Amino acid sequence: MKHFLSSWLCLALFLISLSVNAQQQQQPCAFDEVHRSTLAKDHDYELAVLKNESRIQEVLSQPNEVARLAAGFYEIPVVFHIFHTGGAVGTTFNPSDAQIQAALNFLNQAYAAQGTFSSGTATPVKFVLAKRSPTCGVTNGIVRVNASTVPGYTNGVTTNATSGTFASNLVLKNLSRWPSSDYYNIWVVNTIDSAEGFAMFPGASTQTDGTMVRVNTINNLTTTLIHEFGHGFNLYHAFEGDGDGDVCPVNTTCTTQGDKVCDTQPIKRSSANCPSGNNSCTGQAYT
Repeated sequence: MKHFLSSWLCLALFLISLSVNAQQQQQPCAFDEVHRSTLAKDHDYELAVLKNESRIQEVLSQPNEVARLAAGFYEIPVVFHIFHTGGAVGTTFNPSDAQIQAALNFLNQAYAAQGTFSSGTATPVKFVLAKRSPTCGVTNGIVRVNASTVPGYTNGVTTNATSGTFASNLVLKNLSRWPSSDYYNIWVVNTIDSAEGFAMFPGASTQTDGTMVRVNTINNLTTTLIHEFGHGFNLYHAFEGDGDGDVCPVNTTCTTQGDKVCDTQPIKRSSANCPSGNNSCTGQAYT
């Protein structure tokens, strides 16, 4: 389902992606690091990314197909895996069911272009807490795991496969994971080294596919979860191709270069999350 949706959501989601980038002050996203690392070592992921890009271009070249897909409505079941450190439900590292529902509501507001996000573009997608477990039992879509005994977890989680002082994100995912063919997994952890969150593109392995975010993004209703879901729908950062901020992305063919979205300017990342003045890549004001 995620592969299918990613084919047409790129254009509709881009306004959300831009607003999220603007609001992500001091909330770095580790997508680029994880994506590049996975491409380098996982040939199946590389092939899936290429297949997705091909499918997106195929759909975007057929206006009738875009219209047909956009005329539908899609509910996506999600499951929150809360990795706490032994504290009671409602404490800092173990948010309450109500806090999790509030975070989900905030996510849905963004994709429905409501509330704070009313200037965006609505998409016919709604995320709902899973009502049935993989064994068809009744569930509220929230799984709580005491991870206090996981080596390194009290220090946080690393985006790398291994780390001497942090817990491996894969070790945590192995503790609680529902089939990615039926659910979208959201792993909530105490902290992540140098990042607020990261997600995988569609086509990631069943072991890693999903989003991992810091618990503070749930407790404080930041835009991190919204931002990471954009990557889950195959969206790059707006500064894709900037050589880590050194050059302006090539934008000769906007459908296949840079962030692969044509209604955006080529930009390069800067220390300012909301830069003002003229865009150094275009010589014109940021739009």
